[in-house]
Amino acid sequence: MGDYRPGDLIVYRKGDRLNVARVDLVRRDNLSSFPWHPSRRRFLRGRQVIERTRVEHKLPRRIAVRSIIERLRTLECEHQQRRRSADEWLKQRISSIATELEKEDA
Repeated sequence: MGDYRPGDLIVYRKGDRLNVARVDLVRRDNLSSFPWHPSRRRFLRGRQVIERTRVEHKLPRRIAVRSIIERLRTLECEHQQRRRSADEWLKQRISSIATELEKEDA
């Protein structure tokens, strides 16, 4: 994962979102890259510094960026749905534990 060259495509994490960028400059701790802008459907002109720890995967150079972005958005939607389900499960478990504790105290 550490062998980057200018022109490589990477998937990186920006908060809870995933995005694609084209590497421009390679440094020891970070990569200077041109991020993909989904609504403009092109790489932005301004560079963005991306820490190496935020890079999720290196992509093949000749990949269709639009298709990978669509798939990443689908994965993000699935991830959000699972997160909501896990939050609901957690709230139910907390409620049941609280109810059990109330019964023990009574």
